[in-house]
Amino acid sequence: MVLYLDSGDSDGDFTDESNKSQEIGFNDDHGDGSGLSKDERHGDNPKSKPKGIDAKAHHSAVSNGNGHNSESGNGEADASGLSVNDLADNGMDKAEATLKGIEQFAPECAILKVYISEILDYVVDEGVQIHGGMGYSAEKNIERSYRDARINRIFEGTNEINRMLTVSMIMRKAMKGEIDLLGPAKAVGKELMGNPDFSAPDTALFAAEKKCVSQFKKALLMVAGAAAQKLGDQLGKEQEIVMNIADMINTVYITESTLLRVEKMVGILGENACNEQLDMMRVLIYDGCDIINKAGKDALNTFADGDEFKMMMMGLKRFTKHEPFNAKEARHRIANKLIDKNEYCY
Repeated sequence: MVLYLDSGDSDGDFTDESNKSQEIGFNDDHGDGSGLSKDERHGDNPKSKPKGIDAKAHHSAVSNGNGHNSESGNGEADASGLSVNDLADNGMDKAEATLKGIEQFAPECAILKVYISEILDYVVDEGVQIHGGMGYSAEKNIERSYRDARINRIFEGTNEINRMLTVSMIMRKAMKGEIDLLGPAKAVGKELMGNPDFSAPDTALFAAEKKCVSQFKKALLMVAGAAAQKLGDQLGKEQEIVMNIADMINTVYITESTLLRVEKMVGILGENACNEQLDMMRVLIYDGCDIINKAGKDALNTFADGDEFKMMMMGLKRFTKHEPFNAKEARHRIANKLIDKNEYCY
């Protein structure tokens, strides 16, 4: 999976350390896309200083006509998009090629680490609740699961650090011209100034869900673009805003990944064989509307004001609108299959 960001209706994909709070900026002098040295990424340097957005580099990279730069920031040939084998075939040392190849997926890894560890926390917490008082006793396995799960939000980079790194790495990709954020962001701005689309909705399978994901991307581009424009090199110091943007990124990535996976499954097995998976996808997107709306609203309230604020709040409402959907019944259908099978059957 590779990161692409397009505000179009259906063809854009967004899929492909420390225990202390740190200030994470968006410059990268270490070539890893994180903006941090190895020691800083793992929290070994508590005195690390924040770095800000280099506006000139950002403009130069994003404005590149073909969306790609021929050289990286340090003057070396750009290795973005090349596989480990391709890099090795081009003369790069195998170990270095492996690191470079894996490095391309660092944002996705950070997103998944955050999302899965927090889902796991929710699952084991519900497990303890179902067991009642016995769930708190060492006699039951769920007690150990509850304790073991908690560490996942701390080690391998705290979830707070991973959220901030997700944003900084994606911004770094934009500065290098690997992804175009400026063009789609401008398109969203023009759309906000126009009239909403009142045409009849597409009733094809997955059409409504694809539109929702496309709208999520527009909300993300609107909020992140406005934050970068308004705050400039101070954005890296505004950790709460960066984490709001990260939550929007995570939701876009997870909902689109789920949509694409279910679409592929339906293509192989047929719609009738995937009813519960379709329910899962729809519940996830339904919940995603509120997550995107809340994170975007929290961010906008911190830096936007006046007519600009009102316009973006209207846009946020438009981009997170969802048709009526009975999430309770969908969840029941998902649960009933598990109960009938008496095992995890998905």
